[in-house]
Amino acid sequence: MAPISLLTIVLMPLLALAMPTVIPETATSAETPGNILACTGENFTGECQTHSLGIEIPGDCRPIPDPFKFNVGSIKPDRGAICRLFATDRSDCTGSGLAILYYPGNANLFTDLGGNIPGKEAAFWRCQECTNCT
Repeated sequence: MAPISLLTIVLMPLLALAMPTVIPETATSAETPGNILACTGENFTGECQTHSLGIEIPGDCRPIPDPFKFNVGSIKPDRGAICRLFATDRSDCTGSGLAILYYPGNANLFTDLGGNIPGKEAAFWRCQECTNCT
């Protein structure tokens, strides 16, 4: 009986590592429009942090802080907001931007989207209220 218990103790931590990754919720449980979860890696991996951007129209254009500037692999805005990423030449956050994001977000911003890779080019972001977003 003792060898089975020892085997269980040894294998349990390894099994926990093999469990599938769950997309983390923001600190406000995806219900506070204006908060976004940004991660440096694809599929919500790497360094992740919740940012509160607000959603007042037209929304504040804010510089993306390090380590996410030019390195945002995935973003998940909370419900009720639409967010856009902008390159350095759009420091006023005008135009459609590099990517348009709404809940549940984009798990891979390092993918080429018609000539740009948003996660490698994004220097500014802006969110605003979206009444028709899920």
